[in-house]
Amino acid sequence: MVALLSEVVHAVHADNALAGVHCCGNTEWSILMDAGVDIVNFDAFAYGDTIAMYSSHVKKHLESGKMLAWGVVPTSVAIREQSTESLETHFEKVMDNLAGRVLTNG
Repeated sequence: MVALLSEVVHAVHADNALAGVHCCGNTEWSILMDAGVDIVNFDAFAYGDTIAMYSSHVKKHLESGKMLAWGVVPTSVAIREQSTESLETHFEKVMDNLAGRVLTNG
């Protein structure tokens, strides 16, 4: 899987573009980072905690100048139960969790 995705990333880079992938579900996040994707866009509302399980991959990804794009606003009916403040609180919680793991385990 990594090799196939990496082949696409290389083709995108050959055209002097950035390769970004959006994943609205849970995945093995290391696959995207190991394939060389420049931007990993993920559903941080539902899966913000799972990306922290790959803290060493995230650290390497960020240190190489690549990015995470945090989708913190839910696109499901869960949006009806959210406020700006609750989204901000949730975002800070998952971001702090990832940062803590990157600093201690990455």
